[in-house]
Amino acid sequence: MIWAILGSVAVLVVLDLFVQWPYVKTVLPMFELAPPFNVQTYTPVSEATEIEFPTTNGLTLRGSLYAHADRSPRGLIVFGHEFLGSHWSALSYCRGLWEAGFDILAFDFRNQGTSDSLEAYRPLHWVTQYEVEDFLSAVSFARSREEYRDVPLGAYGISKGGAAALLATARNPEIRCVVSDSTVPTNGMMRHFAERWAPPWTTRTAKWSDPGWQLSTVAPVSAKAVLSANERVRVGPTSSNTGLCAIARVGP
Repeated sequence: MIWAILGSVAVLVVLDLFVQWPYVKTVLPMFELAPPFNVQTYTPVSEATEIEFPTTNGLTLRGSLYAHADRSPRGLIVFGHEFLGSHWSALSYCRGLWEAGFDILAFDFRNQGTSDSLEAYRPLHWVTQYEVEDFLSAVSFARSREEYRDVPLGAYGISKGGAAALLATARNPEIRCVVSDSTVPTNGMMRHFAERWAPPWTTRTAKWSDPGWQLSTVAPVSAKAVLSANERVRVGPTSSNTGLCAIARVGP
């Protein structure tokens, strides 16, 4: 009797794997391969000052600084570009902040643009600890400069750079506000594709077994203004970024 039960279970497991395999082949490349992003190329800006500073793993990051020569800045915005982008895109997003009197510090993440590369690291469209470390290194570099030692600091990031900006803001209390444009959490995007392509029972099982560590690693961003370009001037939850908005909540 017991062998008949075990045999039936084994048959069901094999059938389930057989049914799920086409979905696995469809979804897996979305996470292991970079999608064909059409990222705009920007030319260098003559008014910017080229900079470089150290980050972790003994690497050097490079970027540009947009500083007002005729007045003291109202604050400094640290800018992180999107995947396959470069620091020269900063003004296309931060022009309004620049015109309002904020200086802009933009940089290339490691293994992108003119920054050093880490051997054996292949960046994809998902944020990793490396991008967070690079963003925090940019903040440290800003604070090391006398003109920015005491000014208010803000973070601005696009897509993958936006995720790095959120995580850096959660870990550095000196960053007083953050703008995250078109950012999604890794876990949220996995669920999005699972719900779209996988059988219903697979999605439910994944939700039950998911420990949620991808989101719990982000400390709440309290007492800070959190902006999302999806909603323009407030935290804007969507089907894929609700988790990020919940943990990056605005405090009093």
